[in-house]
Amino acid sequence: LVTSNCCTQKRSRLEAHSGEPLLMAAAVAGGLAVQCASAAGGRTRTRHCPQLAAPFSKHQVSRRQGASGHGSERCTRTVKVSARVGRMPGLVRLAPEIEPFGHVIGQRQEYLRNLKEHIDHTEGSLVDFARGHEKFGLHRVEGGVRYIEWAPNAVELSLVGDFNGWQAGVHKGIKDEYGVWTLFVPDEPEQTSITIQTTTSEGGEKDQVITVRGLEHKDQLRVHMVTTSGETLDRIPAWITAVCGTESKVYHNGVFWNPGDDERYEFKHEAPRKPKTMRIYEAHVGMSGEQEGVNSYKDFTDNVLPKIKEGGYNAIQLMGVQEHALYSSFGYQVTNFFAVSHRSGSPDDLKELVDTAHSLGLYVLLDVVHAHASSNCIDGLNLFDGSQSGYFYGGSVGEHALWGTRMFNYGGHETLRFLLSNLHWWMTEYKFDGFRFDGVTAMLYWHRGVHWDFMGGLSEYFGEQVDVSALNYLSLATSLVAKLNPSAVCIAEDVSGFPGMCQASILGGLGMDYRLGMGPPDKWAKFAKQPVESWHLGAIVGELQNRRIHERTIAYLESHDQALVGSVTFAFGLMGASMYHGMQRNNRPESVHRGVGLHKMARLLSLILGGDGWLSFMGNEFGHPDWIDFPRPENNNSYFHARRQWSLRDDENLLYSCLWEFDKAIMALEEQHGLMRAGHTRVVQVNEDSRVVAVEKGEIMFVFNFNPNATYHDYKVGSTWGGKYSLALNSDNSQYGGYDSIPEDHLRERYTSDFGWDGCDKSLMLSIPGCSVVVYELTETEDPHDEYSYHGQHGTSDDDYSTDAFW
Repeated sequence: LVTSNCCTQKRSRLEAHSGEPLLMAAAVAGGLAVQCASAAGGRTRTRHCPQLAAPFSKHQVSRRQGASGHGSERCTRTVKVSARVGRMPGLVRLAPEIEPFGHVIGQRQEYLRNLKEHIDHTEGSLVDFARGHEKFGLHRVEGGVRYIEWAPNAVELSLVGDFNGWQAGVHKGIKDEYGVWTLFVPDEPEQTSITIQTTTSEGGEKDQVITVRGLEHKDQLRVHMVTTSGETLDRIPAWITAVCGTESKVYHNGVFWNPGDDERYEFKHEAPRKPKTMRIYEAHVGMSGEQEGVNSYKDFTDNVLPKIKEGGYNAIQLMGVQEHALYSSFGYQVTNFFAVSHRSGSPDDLKELVDTAHSLGLYVLLDVVHAHASSNCIDGLNLFDGSQSGYFYGGSVGEHALWGTRMFNYGGHETLRFLLSNLHWWMTEYKFDGFRFDGVTAMLYWHRGVHWDFMGGLSEYFGEQVDVSALNYLSLATSLVAKLNPSAVCIAEDVSGFPGMCQASILGGLGMDYRLGMGPPDKWAKFAKQPVESWHLGAIVGELQNRRIHERTIAYLESHDQALVGSVTFAFGLMGASMYHGMQRNNRPESVHRGVGLHKMARLLSLILGGDGWLSFMGNEFGHPDWIDFPRPENNNSYFHARRQWSLRDDENLLYSCLWEFDKAIMALEEQHGLMRAGHTRVVQVNEDSRVVAVEKGEIMFVFNFNPNATYHDYKVGSTWGGKYSLALNSDNSQYGGYDSIPEDHLRERYTSDFGWDGCDKSLMLSIPGCSVVVYELTETEDPHDEYSYHGQHGTSDDDYSTDAFW
């Protein structure tokens, strides 16, 4: 309890008492068992310290108890600390610069090992622990429906809804010693009248006759509680799997979702194989239609999935799926974690969407929000049973200062059960192939990343500002996901650059597969509003390569974040209001021609240098104009900016269609050549005077001309390989919205010379249109080499994702 929450004062007191570094402290009868590292041989010593019991109240100890029935043993069991803490963590071998913090990483690994042993001891296994959804919530059993809820601060609990006239006290629960309530709603063959006693407005009692029946599919309901303070509460059950709106349109009700066999959707298709390179299409179902309103899962399935497949993407990332009462939150203020957003359709509609995506060969990732929760009470988890804590931290640390949301207590046993079971639920019930974990930075640090620039050095990652319990949760989460599906993908949205995010927990990492490359998009957004002549090309290239080389990164030019209200899409930043009237293919102003060219170049440069996978938000592939703004009082509840204008892309007279064709071409190029996993990556040239950037990826040469006023002929760039290069892509082609400034007959083939250049043994003479990129493929070699030879020089294989960049 002490070490996992970095309680410095109490830790110091324990170490001062024992005279040795503290590894673990466990509550036992009459005090604490303190485990310390001995100076001799890496051994540990355990001392019983009865006089140190005072700082640790009974409440602090008892809140560690869970709902599994082993609470007292959980609090008193002392776990042996092994000498493994003294070993150098594998993470240090990968990143020697963090060696001064090796002991911190080792301690964190030990905390995680102890937690895993603790879960195995009390719950059976991590997977069993994450089966909470099979026990808690509403479940049809023989003879009726069983309801189980953890609400330790409640003294009375009953279920109310359509089935009993919303009358509290009819179907009452029984509470066990761990705060878990259980009640049963029996199946009634027909409506039955019963008499109950109710309280009058004067405080007296009277008999009331009400009609009850069994719970039926789609019945609306809530849980009614009386707290220890006497307060009465109505809440949506925490583990509810469906909700619906109410006539007041203010709060939601829970829904008992239990369709019959003839209504329940049955999956028909197996998930596709995990892509070698992730090309992710980030999408929000609600705003995926062109009409002003909330789009449906069914429309997305029928009309948007084919567009994604045609565009060359192999994965989709769905946002706003977890139920959220506030639509304008974009899905990031979740109220009901096991329920699908009801605005877009039913749970079975979402299952059909996932199944259809699998049939098209698309991986499906869920944008899961486990960093925080909505502060709503009636239809959320906040103050669920009237207590400040529950699933969350109490006090100010339990609230996000900017978002106004509640922060999870990752050290809480029932919080861990709830969140891990949530991952299990989405993977097994809806067949999701992985997750994008939102808001990881806010999870990792007590300061939540608020007004924090992470410029203070490595100590920021290994000091007291880190919530070690959050590290444990993320490690358990990635371990669980891998156990459930070894091919699943986990992506972290972390702006802090936390070391080891994408390394295995056994090495001291958190086990993610990828992290989002969040720095370059913000840099691009700033440059988009400046004249291209002022762009610092070296800064762009440097920012794209600024990442931990042993951790895989998802690159992107822009996600939904860059276009939210207050900002604009990258295309709109380049071209502004000219996009409203100047996007005709045959009649465009110079500002539009320049913006279209830069849009194509920025996307391709980001793809080849920015990481090991690619992400693009829905519509940005064809340069969607404007920004994203969901309906809210400030915009008169308008949906105009919460939709996608597909008709712009489909109009062949507009340049939007050309941008889409170019994006299809680079997705096909990546699929054909594996650009983002090529072992050989070399920045051949960055010339601020000519405004040219040249990059080699494997045997492909990319040459970008950022000068809108100059077309180069016989421009020399260095080449690692000698031989014949053939044109693979020219962004100035009229098919892609270019001017065909140079006839492609003059571009089609180029041969290297032995005249070295740019530090290379060979060189190429190329023609490059202004504000364009030309891509050449090595089709014949002078010096035979196989694919493995250059991978052996700059990597080991397609599966080695480290990158060496040379100037």
